[in-house]
Amino acid sequence: MDTPPRIAAPAAPSPDELRAYYDLRMRREARPDGPGAVVERVGESLRQTGGADGWDGVVWSGLDVGEADGVIAAHVAHFAALGRTFEWKLYGHDRLRPAGDRPGEDAEGLAARLRAAGFTAEPAESLMVAEAGRLEHRVPLPEGTRLHRLTRPEEADLVAEVH
Repeated sequence: MDTPPRIAAPAAPSPDELRAYYDLRMRREARPDGPGAVVERVGESLRQTGGADGWDGVVWSGLDVGEADGVIAAHVAHFAALGRTFEWKLYGHDRLRPAGDRPGEDAEGLAARLRAAGFTAEPAESLMVAEAGRLEHRVPLPEGTRLHRLTRPEEADLVAEVH
């Protein structure tokens, strides 16, 4: 009996590769996150205008220093015309690309431009990534909480209702 050849497991992606994948799938290719939400590109940025009770904000920007202030102003005008506040998701690795003879700027340069446009920073958030197989799976649930495994498609309605 022949045994099939062993295939080596692929190497784990590097932190930079994971971040690039996250940026691509969750930010640059973001999809509306709820009923009535609309995602649209404005220059080299992507914003979501939420539905009636949805989240409004800029999920990604890949702006250069020459267009940044104009695109920021366009987003401010868009949401102001709707009478809505919004959030600009700014990550520590975001930067403004160079334009012409002007050098690029890091995330702090973009943050300074956002503050100049009237934004205020919220507390920092963290994105954590871990290999699922290495995580402890037995987590104590808070008192009064129960875990329910979905076994039928119609139970997915429970998730939608909670959301």
